[in-house]
Formats: sequence, structure tokens, C-alpha cells
Amino acid sequence: VVALFDCAADEDGELALAKGDVVTVTDASDAGWWKGTTDDGASGVFPSNYVAP
Repeated sequence: VVALFDCAADEDGELALAKGDVVTVTDASDAGWWKGTTDDGASGVFPSNYVAP
């Protein structure tokens, strides 16, 4: 998926995103927060409504 907006990581375990980042989703079982990894190796949870296929 691709980040549509910037998203700061406010807490431990959250994934900071910059608009245009490509994220590999590793767990989409929660409707609001998905787990994923960016191309640079960072990983964590992020709001699913901040990304698109």
C-alpha cells in the first residue's frame, strides 16, 4: 500500500509515515490499525485510512 498522508508516530510501536511511502502490510486483522513495514525496514502499526492500494 502507499501512504496518502504524513503520519507521526506518537507512541512506541507506531510506524511514522511520509506521503508516498510504500508499506508492506503484515497484519490487517484490525479495521483501524494495520501492522506493516516500510521499504527502509521500519515497522509498526499505522492507521489503515492513511494508505491506499
